[in-house]
Amino acid sequence: MQFAEGHKRVFLLVTYHVIMTSNKDNLTSNKKVFEKFFVDLKHDHGKDTWSAVCTVCRNDPSLPEKSISDKKTGYSNFKRHMLRNHLKIYNDWLASVQVKVESSQSKIDDKITGGKPVYGQSHPRQIQLDQAIVQDLIIDLGLPPSMVERDSFIRFMKKVDPKYSVVSRRSISRQYMPELYDKMILNLKSICNEARWVSLTLDTWTDRPFKELNEIHNGSLLLFELNSVISTFSLDSKLVRLVTDSASNNLTTFRGFVVPGFESCFVPDDVDDDTANDFEDDSGFDVEASSDDDSDETDELCVKDGLKKTGVSTKNALEKCSAITKLSHQSTHFAERLERINVLIPSPNKTRWNSQYDTLCKIVSMPTERLNQILKDFGKPELCLSGKDISILNEFVDVLAFFSEATVQAQAENSPSIRLVAPSLLSIYFDLVKQKEDCQHLSSPVEVLLISVKCRSGALLEVLSIPVEKSVKKNKRFYELYKDNIFLISSFLDSKFEPNWVLASPLSTENKISICENVKKLVSDAALSLHSKASVQKKQSSQQREASTNTSGATGNLKRKSIFGYMENNEKKQKTSIAISSNDIAEEILLYLKEDGTDSSLIFKKSSLYPMLSSLATKTLCVPSASTPVERVFPQSGFLIRPHRARMTR
Repeated sequence: MQFAEGHKRVFLLVTYHVIMTSNKDNLTSNKKVFEKFFVDLKHDHGKDTWSAVCTVCRNDPSLPEKSISDKKTGYSNFKRHMLRNHLKIYNDWLASVQVKVESSQSKIDDKITGGKPVYGQSHPRQIQLDQAIVQDLIIDLGLPPSMVERDSFIRFMKKVDPKYSVVSRRSISRQYMPELYDKMILNLKSICNEARWVSLTLDTWTDRPFKELNEIHNGSLLLFELNSVISTFSLDSKLVRLVTDSASNNLTTFRGFVVPGFESCFVPDDVDDDTANDFEDDSGFDVEASSDDDSDETDELCVKDGLKKTGVSTKNALEKCSAITKLSHQSTHFAERLERINVLIPSPNKTRWNSQYDTLCKIVSMPTERLNQILKDFGKPELCLSGKDISILNEFVDVLAFFSEATVQAQAENSPSIRLVAPSLLSIYFDLVKQKEDCQHLSSPVEVLLISVKCRSGALLEVLSIPVEKSVKKNKRFYELYKDNIFLISSFLDSKFEPNWVLASPLSTENKISICENVKKLVSDAALSLHSKASVQKKQSSQQREASTNTSGATGNLKRKSIFGYMENNEKKQKTSIAISSNDIAEEILLYLKEDGTDSSLIFKKSSLYPMLSSLATKTLCVPSASTPVERVFPQSGFLIRPHRARMTR
């Protein structure tokens, strides 16, 4: 009880001291206002008051000069005058005074933080650095969120800004990440809402630490997820095509797809040379073999069929190239010798045949004599390339040149790749026909390549007046896909191709004319159909609006008659009766074919001149010819979802 009474006395003493100090400070503040803004002090001893003139009123011609009075030793009336008549001037002065006081006066926060003030949670600088850590370091650079708990990172941030308090891991995972995720979904929905047409690519990738799909990837589950995406982003009326791989499992399709002779390049073994280093993949994660759909996958499968028929001599030459490539990435001395002649052999990717093709091209382009001399100096004479080896390799590179270029073009980013399918297929076919006659060492693989192209893409070849023998076994997964008119329409709508790719081919003149007329008709019919559907949709929406208007009128808003009502009805009829005929589209096509430019985006730049064709191009060219853009996401996902980020749930 004594402790409580003593505590009470101390509390009352402190309270009394605070109140007295507050009154004293208030008096001092009023006195400072008086000293700052008032002059000509006069005393009235009879009334025991004093008065003074406001300097602000005196210096302003628009205001009458005022003399303010107050009881002697009192200053409240002077301050009241400033608050009522010159509030802005008073606040500006008060702010400057407070800054001076705060800079010299110690605060309780300084005692708690050791004299080093910190930003509050709502301070702009605190928020800026929080967002930078999450966006730049954790998301863009892929660093684990746990780094914010490490002493070294905390010390680093204190050097960056001593007032900054490092954001907690809990805030990152429960606040910033969900907010960014929701923001991303909203942005994606906004993009989908603004888009007129959309194509979707369906592919799956699952890693054990990160399983969104907890069931087997069967058709019903994938269909459910696809419908969920379409519903979430309101894509029902905008979906043009669904692009997907042709196999139920990507790895099954391309397992073991390696250029013959290059198998040893992907088998790690030690080199006897002391300066050699073990060649390993430094990507940090395994990249599974993957298959692309439509034209891209068709090209790769055709190449795979042709490579199976390579002879012994061809395989021996390819094995030498494989060994040379592997040696250049294992032996430091060998790599340095190649650098002296400005040669760097790229490392091939086991799951991308065209990367192995690029490696072959690099070796073939090297000076053979200098390469063989370097190999002899390193005690590898068995790897020297003979004249026959060079001849075989040159044929090999020449045969697959168009396949490689088509694969690279189809995998390009920010490019309407669907337009490349028909021109690429026609060029590949006639090139193989020519190679079949010219090749000395690879006639058998070329024959197999021709048959493979026909059995997979024969439907499009038949449309291009190229007969497909009855003996060719048609591949059901691919053959029917190439009957789609989108391949011909999309190439026509790109001014880089138009019908020129047909006219420049070795086809007969009669067939060229027939194909060009057929393509024009396909484009005209597609444009007319698109316009008709758009007109129907507009009509339905207008009817819905009228129905809603009539419903609202029935509730009490009576529509009044108008003396010129017939004019309003005629205007509505004229607006809704505008029709587009095939002749209008034919005129656009004729004018479009007279364009001299080869810019792929010409039809969009001149959309006002070609309104119907540009609308058709918007719908057609949004379709990708391969699932490569989605495939690029998988390696990035493998980088993000790794053991360092095992606690991530989204």
